[in-house]
Amino acid sequence: MGEGATSFYGAPVCVFLGLSKYSSKYSYYDVGTFSQTMMLAAKDKGINSLPAFTNVMYGDVLHKELGIPADINVLIGICLGYEGKESIMNKPKSEHLSIDKYLKIVSEW
Repeated sequence: MGEGATSFYGAPVCVFLGLSKYSSKYSYYDVGTFSQTMMLAAKDKGINSLPAFTNVMYGDVLHKELGIPADINVLIGICLGYEGKESIMNKPKSEHLSIDKYLKIVSEW
C-alpha cells in the first residue's frame, strides 16, 4: 500500500468525525478537543495517530461510500495504526535548527 493520502498513509483504520450543519460554532471546539483526547488515549495504548485534511478533502466521496447523511459536515479524518519502523515516513532525515533560528520571543517585562 502507498504512503500517501489516498491510502491513509498505510494506516489500517481511519476515524472520521463530523458535525451537523446546524451545530453551534462552539461544537467545532468540542470536535477538536475530542480529537486530541482520542489521539492521546490511542497513544497511551501504543497506537499512533495522524490527523490530516487530505483524509476528508473529498467529502462527497466519503458521504457516498460511507453512507454519511447529507446534513453532516465531515471535519477531520484521523488515521490510526501501529508504527511501521521500516516505513520511510518513520525515517526522517532533517537537520534540527537551534531554537533561536526560528523563534524570537519579545517581551516588555
